[in-house]
Amino acid sequence: MFSLSFTILAFYLTHLFLVQAARTPKIGFEIETPHMPIFNMECTDEANTAMKGHQVLGQTGNGWFLGVDTTPAVKSLLNLEYDLLCDLGDTQELESIIGNVMDNMAELDTRETFTIQDSKGSRDSCNPWRKMVFPGVSKVSGKATWDVQATAPLMLEAVQDLLIAAFQKEDHPLVIRQKNWMKNLVYVQKNWLDSKYFQEATGGSDWATKDVIGFLSIMLTNIKEARELTASIFHPLRRKGISTQGPKTLVWLMPRNSWTSVFSLVEKKLPESVQLWDILEHLACYQNTKDGKLKLDKRFCGGTVGNPQPNGKLQDKTWSLKGGGDPLSVKTWVESIVSRPAGTLDALSAWDAKHFDGQIGAFDKLGKTLEQVLDSRREVSLWEFRGLGYSRKADLPKRINQIQGAVVKFHKKYPQEPTS
Repeated sequence: MFSLSFTILAFYLTHLFLVQAARTPKIGFEIETPHMPIFNMECTDEANTAMKGHQVLGQTGNGWFLGVDTTPAVKSLLNLEYDLLCDLGDTQELESIIGNVMDNMAELDTRETFTIQDSKGSRDSCNPWRKMVFPGVSKVSGKATWDVQATAPLMLEAVQDLLIAAFQKEDHPLVIRQKNWMKNLVYVQKNWLDSKYFQEATGGSDWATKDVIGFLSIMLTNIKEARELTASIFHPLRRKGISTQGPKTLVWLMPRNSWTSVFSLVEKKLPESVQLWDILEHLACYQNTKDGKLKLDKRFCGGTVGNPQPNGKLQDKTWSLKGGGDPLSVKTWVESIVSRPAGTLDALSAWDAKHFDGQIGAFDKLGKTLEQVLDSRREVSLWEFRGLGYSRKADLPKRINQIQGAVVKFHKKYPQEPTS
């Protein structure tokens, strides 16, 4: 959330995640609906885009506030978005916050105008905003569908579990529900490490503990998803079809720390005899199968399943702007993760900040590198979960509690760093 707008959400999360994190890990939620838009016909494209994440004046409480989102970046139009944050595992606190948010939603049904302010309390140049009225429709908050996103600390073993669950199309509170996001989803199968290359280059697979496997899986998923993106949020009129807000929209699991911080969690476990890129290039030779049997991904490798040979095409994959502008190769990205210190922006996080909203790696830039596991001193990175599905207002409390419960379950399942 940098560039044009360093939003109030970023400052809010800075305070709660950074200042209070010493006591207990946190979980955050974004609850947004496209069915209660507010408008100001005099607002320009630039002013509209700059308001992403700003706050509605007077609409805040303990652990929550009402903000606005520019998605889909239509001129003179904003969507309303609630942002919640509380101690992870504190069900009573979360239910109290949800109850206050539900009460505030009821107030929105009768409110006609809104005043928007930035993170420092200064009112935006475009004010006031009016709620779009639909003839014959009352109590819109109850009829609208609300999109729920979450941000929480999570270990890489859990990331591996979630990638597997998504591939197997399991119904899980933290798994993407939009199937179009799952085309190139990858999770590393342990038998991929039985190939001739890994036996000779690394002496086997004992080094590949489950957190390492999770890291390699999420890296491969991002690599295989790399592609040309539509115009950035700063040029919404150049988009065609659905709006794309950078590489974060290609994979539903996104680190809020930079990838250098994520890499630091497993760096010392990787074999010194090979480079990270070489490991990933050889793992990319395979595709997941329902029965777990080996299958070559012939886009990137030849040879046999027992001795696949990379053809060099993986390194040709890039993220780029519309028309191929300012390309970033996946190999350059991987090498930047290895060469740059933990906590600094890797090439993809920097590219995202340059062209899009900079959410990847945002917490490192704010000074918050890692978070602790519940009832443990183990440090893990923060992740954002998107595409978790839409819910009616009446179903939101259950949905949000399910998401928190799933995160807590992982914290209890993996309290310590794995040794196998």
